[in-house]
Amino acid sequence: MTPGRYGNSARGALIGPAYTQTDMAVMKNFYITETRYLQFRAESFNLPNHASFTSINTTVRTDAQGRPTQNYGQVNDSGPGRIMSLGLKFVF
Repeated sequence: MTPGRYGNSARGALIGPAYTQTDMAVMKNFYITETRYLQFRAESFNLPNHASFTSINTTVRTDAQGRPTQNYGQVNDSGPGRIMSLGLKFVF
């Protein structure tokens, strides 16, 4: 292998992992009078808590023998985990 040259693949041939996120919201109105009500809302982002990896280390550095070093090709980070929120609103 020639140092500094990594095969004959085209530029942009490396595709990172897919990003998947499923969100859900549930809302319920509790009427007190005809014009006044309480609104309860529950939201969840990334509901199944699916790991979505964000990037791959594509920086190639070689040692004296031409071998790649410094975690080349490893996943660096992942997206956020499940986030849940609750809300209560009085509408008048």
